[in-house]
Amino acid sequence: AARLVALVALLVAGLLVDRPGLRVLERWDANWYRRIAEHGYGHVHTVPDGRTLADYAFFPLYPWLEHVVASVTGLPTMHAGLLISAVASCVAMRIT
Repeated sequence: AARLVALVALLVAGLLVDRPGLRVLERWDANWYRRIAEHGYGHVHTVPDGRTLADYAFFPLYPWLEHVVASVTGLPTMHAGLLISAVASCVAMRIT
């Protein structure tokens, strides 16, 4: 119930800043993981201050699971990642 309340609050906050629906959840790390799941490793991004960021900093299990779930279910990769996160949080609550 607490996770559901937090999700609803996040979605309402997204509407207030004109980022409707699940777009509010599609932020920095989610995009890196999606890119890895869809295209593999090797993407390098240079930010405006000159730093170079690479996707090699991200562990492979989560993008691999995103790829598998998206392939099996037909969901977009980003939504597959959200499903994995929701299931993993429920499993974590049962373990603790």
